[in-house]
Amino acid sequence: MMKSLKIGDLLARTPIVQGGMGVGISLSGLASAVANEGGVGVISSAGLGVIYRDYSPDYNIASIWGLREELRKAREKTRGIIGVNVMVAMSNFADMVKTAIAEKADIIFSGAGLPLNLPSFLTEDAKTKLAPIVSSARAAKVLCQKWFSEYKYIPDAIVVEGPKAGGHLGYKADQISDEHYSLEAIVPQIVAEVRAFEAEHNCRVAIAFYSGTLASKFNRRVQRILCSAEYGELFPDTTIKRGSKPPEYIRTADEVEIVGHEGSLLSVGREGSLTGNRVDCFLLDDLYKDAMEANSPLVRENCWEWYTSVVRTRMHNDSRELLVFTRWHEEDLIGMLRQREPVVELRAWEDLARVSADGWLALNFEALKTTPPSAIDPRAAGEALWPARHDAALLHAKRALDPLRFECMYQGRPSVREGLLYGDQFAEYDALPREIVRRANYTDTADTGDDYLCSMSYAVDTDGTIYVTDLVYSREGMEVTEGLVADLLLRSDTRTAAVESNNGGRGFARAVQRLVPAVRVEWFHQSANKEARILSNSATVLHTLRMPRGWNLRWPELYAHLTTYRRKFRANRWHDAADVVTGIVEREAAGRGQKRVRGIRFL
Repeated sequence: MMKSLKIGDLLARTPIVQGGMGVGISLSGLASAVANEGGVGVISSAGLGVIYRDYSPDYNIASIWGLREELRKAREKTRGIIGVNVMVAMSNFADMVKTAIAEKADIIFSGAGLPLNLPSFLTEDAKTKLAPIVSSARAAKVLCQKWFSEYKYIPDAIVVEGPKAGGHLGYKADQISDEHYSLEAIVPQIVAEVRAFEAEHNCRVAIAFYSGTLASKFNRRVQRILCSAEYGELFPDTTIKRGSKPPEYIRTADEVEIVGHEGSLLSVGREGSLTGNRVDCFLLDDLYKDAMEANSPLVRENCWEWYTSVVRTRMHNDSRELLVFTRWHEEDLIGMLRQREPVVELRAWEDLARVSADGWLALNFEALKTTPPSAIDPRAAGEALWPARHDAALLHAKRALDPLRFECMYQGRPSVREGLLYGDQFAEYDALPREIVRRANYTDTADTGDDYLCSMSYAVDTDGTIYVTDLVYSREGMEVTEGLVADLLLRSDTRTAAVESNNGGRGFARAVQRLVPAVRVEWFHQSANKEARILSNSATVLHTLRMPRGWNLRWPELYAHLTTYRRKFRANRWHDAADVVTGIVEREAAGRGQKRVRGIRFL
């Protein structure tokens, strides 16, 4: 059984296009016979002025009359597809093209030169398809680019001819037997070139949601936009099926095709079928309904199975994917892809050049900016993404209510509660105990410009319980934080302060000492592994350290970073707060035992 041939809204049951042989061979009789058998019959416009010279001695007038007559005769004999072959090299090329369009020929085939201006002859009500004839990938590319840039039109079909097609294509004698110029060689080249262009202009788009109902709703909304007057003014050549016309095109709640083109939009729910559908661009939008679904191992497994066995199988070499997610879980679809395929984080425009053909480009716009300004996101740290809708104050309030969920929904950094190191288990106090044996401070200066300086002042009671009283948590430069820490030491009535010297801390400590000479400021070098220290001391931190009630509102960033800190060390972006609470309990434990914690050297 032979596969049918589809050219736009033309459907040839028999995939045969009859050759347009000139000067009286390919006329209405042959063309109609082929059309009646389900193929594409073709009338040649070459030499019609000679055949119909009895009508007029003027060759051009006779040619126009002759083409009209042949097309009318063919229509009387068949309801099949009738085309016309018009060579660019003909002196009456324009007249023949105009006549074929006026007589509503189904398709025009044009070669013997590049028909660069062929679309210029189309009228507003023209239904005639245009199929240029080319002999190389370069010719196909030039023609497609020319047609689209000049006329916003792309070929409805392309005919490929090699050196054995005749002498009017510009081949040399020695190229006839050269395998590099054979159809087997040039057809794949032309197909590749056309597919790349087609992907841009005849794109088959599929979009998936967590439910089929939502998918259908989205498709109907798109269709309403396509039918609007505003859209029609901008894109007059882009139309969709209205009522039952044209019958060859699809328009349902889940699928719509662009009339006269191969472009379409298909909407499916998660785990929906895509059998028989080639997809050029796949959009995946929130495949998990909510946190409950994303936290279900079964749902995540089923989603991954559907993606690998359905979505990926519908894609080809030039297909593209776009994933837009609220990331509820570290092992969601995006997390799974990150583990298996290369990912480039887009932080500068230069990163675009680093993306491989089989890799991903990751872009995350935080609702509340936490990083310095960049070319990709020029917002300063602390600025809201959409202040008119969600300003910084509102976002801080949402973070204070549930920092874990805030990081997922608004910041694009998923965490699972079972994987948290501290969670929301920090004990709180309403007032300091009456007996305080020591007031001190622990400061960790910022490693890089993206890190935080964390300076905590605290009090210790007779039982060794540690009460955090005040702090500075900032990404400002040292010229600013030196003064902030000095003020902190004074208002918290701190007697001694310890500063890690690893990252310029020695100079920082000296600067703070000059500002507050009454406070004893010392620096020390931390040589122990940060990961091991934080993880091994986490239970001690929760047992011995207390935060003031309402600290989530007082220090929202610190609260978020501590309560969402994960056991998987490298999954955390910031370690500064966890490092400081760890350092405090280490220092106080060393003091009680009259010995130094291994790995810490006080100077």
